[in-house]
Amino acid sequence: VVVDFSKGYLLSGAIFACVMIIPLYIVFFGTAWSNRGYVKDTEENHGPGFFRGLLLVIQNKAFITVMLVYFFSQIAVQFVQNNLNLYTKYVARAEKDFPYVLLTLQASVLVFVLFWGLVASKAGKKPAYYMGGSLLMVVFVFLYLLPTDKPFLLFPLAAFSGMGVAAALLLPLSMLPDVIELDELRTGVRREGIFYSLFLFFQKAGLSLGLAVSNFVLGAVGYTPPVENPLPEDSSSSEIAESSDEVESVVFALRILVGIIPAT
Repeated sequence: VVVDFSKGYLLSGAIFACVMIIPLYIVFFGTAWSNRGYVKDTEENHGPGFFRGLLLVIQNKAFITVMLVYFFSQIAVQFVQNNLNLYTKYVARAEKDFPYVLLTLQASVLVFVLFWGLVASKAGKKPAYYMGGSLLMVVFVFLYLLPTDKPFLLFPLAAFSGMGVAAALLLPLSMLPDVIELDELRTGVRREGIFYSLFLFFQKAGLSLGLAVSNFVLGAVGYTPPVENPLPEDSSSSEIAESSDEVESVVFALRILVGIIPAT
């Protein structure tokens, strides 16, 4: 049986695209316009302007704290996300198990988003984040120490990692509306547009930084991506062949990228 990976990727991308667009349509068609509380647009209601408003937002210590927490949480998660496939392949020697490891991680995140929401409502968002972040740091350390001859340990680690990832992604975002409300109480002006735009900007910056550092480190230790290899006539697989030696430096770099750097 010849496996066509390109068609599989296209099919999965189409399925996820359809699933992701459904909530957008629900919000769009389920939101009704209301004139209640409408304020006429005048010069007095324009607020302090973009740059003045940006300066005021930057001076908000609560916002800066929440933004930095989310920024570094994004970087930590991004390091693991960028290198998980290579980590499963070279460190754990379990390339065929990668889809199932990823499914375990995603299922755990889905379940524990609800769990951390309940914990935050009972104990508070700050204690919940400390608990989830501490658990995630422990998982990162275990990923660094994972023996190469025990790939089955990836599954419990993926499940526990999902618990921490859910807290790292959910709780800082849930703190942002509190910061906006506090800012409105202090200033009498709602500036959620500037708050959210800066929040998303630093989110994208964290994603880009994690990807750039990962590529730089792997390139520095001598890793090169696999290239297409012509298959023999009797071959039954279309997987790409390796063009990079599985040297210890690459394995060590992956342990650092997936374990030590996110934990710090």
